[in-house]
Amino acid sequence: MTNQPPKERPYIPQYDRSTNEQDRFLDYCQRNKCLVTVILESGLALQGRVVEHDRKALMLGPLRSNKDVRFISKSYICLVRAEEVLPLFLEYRGKGTHLTRKRSKREAAQPTKELIAGVQQEKVVRKVRAPRPRVRDTLAPDSSREPKARSEAKITTKRRRRPEPGEC
Repeated sequence: MTNQPPKERPYIPQYDRSTNEQDRFLDYCQRNKCLVTVILESGLALQGRVVEHDRKALMLGPLRSNKDVRFISKSYICLVRAEEVLPLFLEYRGKGTHLTRKRSKREAAQPTKELIAGVQQEKVVRKVRAPRPRVRDTLAPDSSREPKARSEAKITTKRRRRPEPGEC
């Protein structure tokens, strides 16, 4: 046996769709110098232009030249909103949510009727169970259609005696 170092595995980055869209949004704002409003967890709203950004931080440039650039950690940011409507995610417009796209893709992949070995197979229809019959009045001993008339009971309540001012 020789002492060889183990083979290095290639680094495969894990991409998250939301992170990619966040990066696309910030890159677009940086390139086009869009005015953005950053709302922090504390409720403070900062306005400026995106100077630079990475995975953990955002540098917000000033609106006027006599101010400094602000370094903001992304863990403190609640919302980044552009002041204008961006034509960035128009490819998603009208395509519905992830679930509706997934459902329509699944339906397109499965044809409703298939011809397998000369036998036509149709889509299976689920049987719906009939609702339970309503329970009739259990106080009536006979099985007549009309329940017997019930006698009205008078409900009485007992009044408590109030203690005298000298009693406990």
